[in-house]
Amino acid sequence: MGQRIPVTLGNIAPLSLTPFRPGRMALVCEGGGQRGIFTAGVLDEFMRAQFNPFHLYFGTSAGAQNLSAYLCNQPGYGRKVIMRYTTRREFFDPLRFVRGGNLIDLDWLVESTAARMPLQMDTAARLFDSGKSFYMCACRGMITRRAISRRQNKTGLISFAPPAPYRVSTVPALR
Repeated sequence: MGQRIPVTLGNIAPLSLTPFRPGRMALVCEGGGQRGIFTAGVLDEFMRAQFNPFHLYFGTSAGAQNLSAYLCNQPGYGRKVIMRYTTRREFFDPLRFVRGGNLIDLDWLVESTAARMPLQMDTAARLFDSGKSFYMCACRGMITRRAISRRQNKTGLISFAPPAPYRVSTVPALR
């Protein structure tokens, strides 16, 4: 079934020694808001070791953000976003939520990071041209529970919806 591979900090070499490769290999990164800092650290170590044997990448929420940095080969990006941006009042504001707004401002987060820390999309594009694929799911419908495809915003990026109260409703009864 599975295979136990001991990996320690600073030594991910055992991952590259795995002989069993039946087909395409995938990397899946889950969301979890600021808890994504752990995943960001693991992916930073992968980048440091130039470890990328994967063909498919799947990310949800913060995992999608972290994978974006990994695919663009930008070590430290995920950690910086979490430490410098998600801790700011412009992003997380309980008072704004109490007053009827959103608890988190995803638009501010995406626009701020795109302006101050742009992703190196050309690096990711080269990976995609070589046959690698990246899939992300950022939100789902409240009733159907199906993934909702979001359109790109003016910065050309897709926002990542964390599992937190975000006041968006397309159902008339819930508006």
